[in-house]
Amino acid sequence: MARVHFYNPGYEASLLLPLEKGRGFTPAKNVRLLRRDLATLPVYWVEEDDRILVPESLSRDFFLPSFVTCPSKDDMIEPWGRAPELARFGAVSHSEEEMRFWGNRLRSPELFGRILLLDEGRHFPPEAVPPLVVRPGAPFPMYPQVRKGLFGSSGRGVSFFQKGSTPQEINDGRMPVIVEPYYEKVEDLGFEFYLSEDGTVRFLGTSLFETETGRYAGNRLNDPHKAEIEAYFGWYIALLTEALRGFDLRGYSGLIGIDTLTYRSGGRLRIVPLIEVNIRRTMGHLALKLEELFPEASRFEILFGDCAAFQGKESLYLGQKALGDSLSPGRYPLTPVTPDTRFCALLTV
Repeated sequence: MARVHFYNPGYEASLLLPLEKGRGFTPAKNVRLLRRDLATLPVYWVEEDDRILVPESLSRDFFLPSFVTCPSKDDMIEPWGRAPELARFGAVSHSEEEMRFWGNRLRSPELFGRILLLDEGRHFPPEAVPPLVVRPGAPFPMYPQVRKGLFGSSGRGVSFFQKGSTPQEINDGRMPVIVEPYYEKVEDLGFEFYLSEDGTVRFLGTSLFETETGRYAGNRLNDPHKAEIEAYFGWYIALLTEALRGFDLRGYSGLIGIDTLTYRSGGRLRIVPLIEVNIRRTMGHLALKLEELFPEASRFEILFGDCAAFQGKESLYLGQKALGDSLSPGRYPLTPVTPDTRFCALLTV
């Protein structure tokens, strides 16, 4: 039996399906392309003897012994996100209820409230308002806000309403919408953790990431600014660790990522208690791994559309860099680039 890693972004859409229908789940076209083109990303975090599920064309043209095109019935699937679509590989190790509990955005306002409770008013100003869950048929508030659909990640299902642009509306959808106050962002931050089966919470590191209209764009790597952030907000990291230690996740153990941002208020740099909790592996966890592997790198990004300039350049995992070697300045593909590639992962040195 082997652990088989499956990079399945967009898994949230499958959370709306029962297990039996999950077997026939077909993601949207762009999600299918994203999964196909970046299927080999787990090569940067897998452990020895792990396997990676890849399309047949990638296994054939960019072969590594760890690549498989079809897991065996005894293999343990390690997905990016747990969802009913995993039923097509055989038995699913978690119930529909558990997967939906971990995979929807309702955990964010719950953890936000727990953080405020534990803080006891010591660090957060009055504008640190908890996210509001607006049920179908209820009106949205009138303050500048960010609205998020219940199922989504990496900016999917997010709408921005800045000052003067918030209409008086009713949530006419079929599911709740999460509403957060809109902040004039200074910087996006990710705080990455590991939760053990015994409830121990381990802080793994901070990731400095970037977004464009709410969508993930990339990470800054090996930036000395990270040490300043961790020193300035050391109290916040300790608070997050305490909040996660007592947070009921219905038996979940594994990687967790906390996304938040900084803003200025009263002449001071402030931090929002929480923007989103991701109960899974995140790009922030990958960024921490890339910093270990490539200490000279300055940026990791996902490029969409114009990947032609990287055709013919060997992906780093195919041996272009041995551990301990250094890379010359430039941009390097982390994933294969072919004439059909629409998404590619790049490392900048």
